[in-house]
Parts: sequence; structure tokens; C-alpha cells
Amino acid sequence: MKDFYRKGDLMKILDISENTAYKIIRELNGELKEQGYKTICGRLHKKYFDRRYRIN
Repeated sequence: MKDFYRKGDLMKILDISENTAYKIIRELNGELKEQGYKTICGRLHKKYFDRRYRIN
């Protein structure tokens, strides 16, 4: 099971454009950085995304 979403995953889940997917990744990774977490550019932790967007 993968722990991170990439832009293509967000594009499918939210039915959004590539630019919007990257914007969401940057925004949520910024939130994680503010909380003291390390992030990976272009990837978003799956659990954090799911919690923020109330998925599952």
C-alpha cells in the first residue's frame, strides 16, 4: 500500500486539473511543514489528505 499521493492521484480523486493538484499538494505540504513534519516535493501524505478532505 502506498503512503503518498501524487498529482495524478489527486486529479482522479477530485476531478481537477494538473495545476490545481499541484496547488493542493503545495498547500497541504505547507501545513505539514508548519506542524514540524518533513515533506516530499510533489507527494502528499495519504492519511493527511484523506483527513483534510474527509475521505473514508
